[in-house]
Amino acid sequence: MLYTAHELTDVVGPGLTRALEDMRDAAIAAEDNTEDRGLWNSTIALCRELERDPQAGARLRGLHVKRNEPIVALLETLEQFLESLQKRLSTTVEDEMSYDRYYREVCNREEKANTERSSLEQQLKLERRERVKQLSGLQEMVTRSRADYTRIKMETKSNDHRLKSEADKVRAEDAEAFAGKHEQLGADLDSLRKQLAEVQAENREEELLLRKKTMKAEGEVRNWLAEYDKDMSFKQKTLKEEELQYNEVRKQLEQYERHYMALRAEAEAAAAAELERRKARAAEERRQRRIEKCARTIQATWRTFKLAREAEEAPAKKGKGKKKK
Repeated sequence: MLYTAHELTDVVGPGLTRALEDMRDAAIAAEDNTEDRGLWNSTIALCRELERDPQAGARLRGLHVKRNEPIVALLETLEQFLESLQKRLSTTVEDEMSYDRYYREVCNREEKANTERSSLEQQLKLERRERVKQLSGLQEMVTRSRADYTRIKMETKSNDHRLKSEADKVRAEDAEAFAGKHEQLGADLDSLRKQLAEVQAENREEELLLRKKTMKAEGEVRNWLAEYDKDMSFKQKTLKEEELQYNEVRKQLEQYERHYMALRAEAEAAAAAELERRKARAAEERRQRRIEKCARTIQATWRTFKLAREAEEAPAKKGKGKKKK
């Protein structure tokens, strides 16, 4: 940068070089904020230096082609800020205020959009991480499932082959055993049929005799049933008559019971009244005995008192008799 500063000093002078360096530093500090106060102050100072030396602008434009990229970038930034400054100086206060409001609104929108973008990017990162995690789990599950499927398929194939071999073996053994057993059962069946024919021939006479006995027994049973029905009819008739008599006797018994209960109630009432009279008589006798006892006690007390009084009066009477003599 010293080499570039020396070159600028040789071309435009030390004052304009310092102004350019100040504006460069302010532009770096302000980044893309064209409303920065330090940037505006350095731009105004640069404009003043250019007013003092009108030919400096032409010399700087000549440097635009000849010099390296830092100088070119600085000159382009200078031209942008000069255009912005001219545009701002040509606007009214109302336009500038409107532009400031619009600029602040745009800045707020941009800040809000950046915040939302950051939030969405963070959310997208989380969702991507979760999706990757889920996909990893699903991939692992698919891998395990495929391995299990392959293992089960192989085991099933092996079991099918083994079961088929065992089934063929058992089928052959069963067929051989069935053939031998079938021959044995056929021989046993022929023997049993022969024995059955012999038994049927031997038991045919016994069967006829048993049938005769059965028919006789059935006739006797029918006779017994007829006799039983006749006897039961008579007994049912007798039972109905006895039920009628029983109901009549029961009605009379109920009447007797009601009469007995009435008589019993009267007897109990009379007994209760007699008991009350006896209690009253006993109470009266007890009262009379108490009165007599009290009377005897009073009489005894009176006799004792009288005897004592007479005993006291006897000496007095004797004294009076002596005085009269």
